[in-house]
Amino acid sequence: MFTTAPPLADVQIAPTSFWGRRRTINRLRTIPGQLKLLRETGQIAALKPDYPGVRHRFWDSDCGKWIEAAWSELAGGGEDPEIRAGAEEIQAGLAGAQEEDGYLQSHVRWDRTPNGTWWSGTGRRWENMLESHELYSMGHVIEGLCAQAENGLGRDGLAIAQRMVDLMWKEFGPEGRPWWDGHAEIEMALFRLSRLTGDPRAADLARGFVDHHGPEGMIPAELAELKRRPEDYGCWRNERSFDYWQASRPLREETALVGHAVRALYLCCGATDQMLAGDETLREPLARIWDSAIHRRMHVTGGLGAHPEGERMGQDYDLPDERAYCETCASIALARWARRLLDDRLEGEYGDILELTLHNAVLSGVSLDGMSYHYSNPTATHPHDTRDKEHFRRTRAPWFGVACCPPNVARTLAQLGTLACSTSAGQACFHLYLPGTFRLGGILWRVETGLPCHGRTVVTVTESSTTPVDVRLRIPGWTEAPTLTVNGVPMAITPGTYATISRTWVAGDRVVLDLPMTVQRLHAHPKVRQHAGQVAVRRGPLIWCLEQEDHGADLADLALPDDAPVDYVPGEGPDGLGILTAIGTRTVASAREPGGPLYATRPPQREAVNLRFIPYAVWGNRSAGEMRVWVRRDP
Repeated sequence: MFTTAPPLADVQIAPTSFWGRRRTINRLRTIPGQLKLLRETGQIAALKPDYPGVRHRFWDSDCGKWIEAAWSELAGGGEDPEIRAGAEEIQAGLAGAQEEDGYLQSHVRWDRTPNGTWWSGTGRRWENMLESHELYSMGHVIEGLCAQAENGLGRDGLAIAQRMVDLMWKEFGPEGRPWWDGHAEIEMALFRLSRLTGDPRAADLARGFVDHHGPEGMIPAELAELKRRPEDYGCWRNERSFDYWQASRPLREETALVGHAVRALYLCCGATDQMLAGDETLREPLARIWDSAIHRRMHVTGGLGAHPEGERMGQDYDLPDERAYCETCASIALARWARRLLDDRLEGEYGDILELTLHNAVLSGVSLDGMSYHYSNPTATHPHDTRDKEHFRRTRAPWFGVACCPPNVARTLAQLGTLACSTSAGQACFHLYLPGTFRLGGILWRVETGLPCHGRTVVTVTESSTTPVDVRLRIPGWTEAPTLTVNGVPMAITPGTYATISRTWVAGDRVVLDLPMTVQRLHAHPKVRQHAGQVAVRRGPLIWCLEQEDHGADLADLALPDDAPVDYVPGEGPDGLGILTAIGTRTVASAREPGGPLYATRPPQREAVNLRFIPYAVWGNRSAGEMRVWVRRDP
């Protein structure tokens, strides 16, 4: 393994910065607000046998993600009695719901009477491994318990995790059944637990789940039943292909990211953990899958999952706008996969994708006040879209029946420091530039930066080193003609790579990185039929969009001339990130003619307008209405 994430306490992000403000909101509003909703919706009460309602099979996983967010925030942000009490309350509930042999799934343990829905409990374990989410939920719980121990906040949760490993070793270990869960997650959790405790069984179990994933590892009786009664298997109704579960072929034979986007990306994260643990046979297939996802199936915002039916990936170059699903959890999974790959090799593209999806598709998933969420993150919305329902809507919601995304956002923001950098003996790697202090490679570094609004970054050494330390700085692919100086001495650098500075550092040493941020027009591959004749706008790590709030209805009628200058105006717009303005130097929009013919022999009259772009990350924070990322090009 090349590098690892530093402890959360070793990264302190400046609270007044762009990311610092989002972290503060996460701590003061998002995490406490979610705790309140976990109580109100019954998800904590459902861990006890006397809960009067019907338990959802995903609920334990939401509790697991929330305690991971809570312990991570306590480690990185300091003590908070309310957050600690909530984490201890949920952890005690999980311990109480765990059966004597280690099994932990509240809906299976307590809901003994099926209620006619495919997610109801039956009291029978491992009955529907494709859709029961038993190991998925256990995985999120294990990760939450690991977060407590990793950060020195207590180790009592590890006893719960260890009992789960004992059970899984009996059920799925060398003498058990070669099955796997239809929703990957347990793989990541077990590798994480093994690194923390040194228990080799956890890693061996994770390898088994990755290696058995595919048609041969399916439960034979379940596979036969699935074909006879697909109505009991949830999303089987939506996607009649084993690709949905990444099960058409073994992972090592896969050539593309397929099926349910979140499941696919979580499986890739677990397989990457296996590669980092020494399994080189996964390197080539993971590279193929990455290539398909990033170069043929990813939306310009860093979102993945083109279709709401089955929340699944599309085919190559199939990237719809209004129908784009791009679940927030998928974007988070992509960021986590990119970050894992950076531990193996400092490829500029991995860092670029980490930055892209965090600044756009992930942040779009939570409102500026931290209290409402997007489940899906399309690249265009229109009121004629009738699918304004719980998981596919134009406005954010305070919670969901399947509430996987909100606590996933909370834990991601709480762990931002470990996504931004990595370290090893004698190495300090900066993947994202966040203002604050970082203890990496045995040295404390102070970072000052104007990103994502301005590209100047200064890294100052606050402690001298006694031996050489390699500092590796990511040079983003979006910048043009960047410059780097070390104590005023210039170094040659190339966008889309990592620059390396090797020296014995002295307190006061200063590295200055200037990343010019020009406004760029992006053109989709010609095979992307949905974006033919359109452009998207990028400045730095941010993708920009138009909203009805600024232009009125019919955004599809607006056009951006090739020769129209697009200028950045700092300090305006939602969250003060600034806006981009395009001045109507010539006609750029169709005049609205109510009552005119539906089809005419003459083109519509044109009128000059000014365009006002805002960051995609903050769309939908003012009023409901249309939004567009891709804008008609006017050559």
